[in-house]
Amino acid sequence: MFLDQIITIDSAYLLEYKKIKEQLQNKQGREPRWYKFLKDHITLSDTGRLNFEISTTLIQNPMITRPTIPSVATEPIHLKGKPKWVTIWIPEISDIVYGRIIITTHYPNSIPISYIEHWINQDVSIDSRSRTPRSQPTSIVPCQGCAQHFCHYIGSCKPKCIIQVRHLHLLSITAISKKNKELIFPIARQRHNTFNVLQYSHPYYRLLAL
Repeated sequence: MFLDQIITIDSAYLLEYKKIKEQLQNKQGREPRWYKFLKDHITLSDTGRLNFEISTTLIQNPMITRPTIPSVATEPIHLKGKPKWVTIWIPEISDIVYGRIIITTHYPNSIPISYIEHWINQDVSIDSRSRTPRSQPTSIVPCQGCAQHFCHYIGSCKPKCIIQVRHLHLLSITAISKKNKELIFPIARQRHNTFNVLQYSHPYYRLLAL
């Protein structure tokens, strides 16, 4: 396992072993010695607080854009203006997640964390029988709830599914409302079902938001 699989999303704490076990195929057996070794050597107390800081080096790519990193603040940050649409690769499910940012936190001595409303793929093409997969639009709708939902979110209960993610890992995307019908079909001329395409595609790669 990698370190980012056994620490909290804010890179501040070692996960409890019962949380780590949920990611394992074999969920039986006692707490392993390697976990006790980590608790004794990389944490400060029984709370699991890490005794070192993790700096993440992002691979820079001129063909993509990322949301602006907010300044350090003691209160949650509500982004102004139009909804900020983003996507992120979730290694736990080996898939891409789409959404729009609800709030972002950047507390002192912590990395920025964003809470996004989860949106999922849905094919709404009327004439899908006569269109190839590559020519159909990438359409997304709000998720009504899934295993990725962060149940400890404190805020508006209007979104049915909210995901907690590292802000630094987000990629910016553009979503087009279904009201702009002239833009429905021309927006998807590339494959969109792999992380590599989103990572290396044009920064104005677009999605259809319903």
